[in-house]
Amino acid sequence: MKKVCVIEGDDASPEVVRPTVELLQEMNLDIEFLRPLTGEKAIEKYGTGFPAEAKEAVDSTDCTPFGAASGKTAGA
Repeated sequence: MKKVCVIEGDDASPEVVRPTVELLQEMNLDIEFLRPLTGEKAIEKYGTGFPAEAKEAVDSTDCTPFGAASGKTAGA
């Protein structure tokens, strides 16, 4: 099984990343998708838009589709 870490990014990026992941899921491939908390929700919880949990998820997976970041997901 492959592991994919999904970072949706900010602004309009989630509108592209979400349907892309949905298509992959519909194909019933042997993929586990990880979605760590990033962006505004991560800032609210951790005080940073890209917490250690997200970095660990990226480092532990086979690939990471990462939507464009305007600063929130990048930790600004």
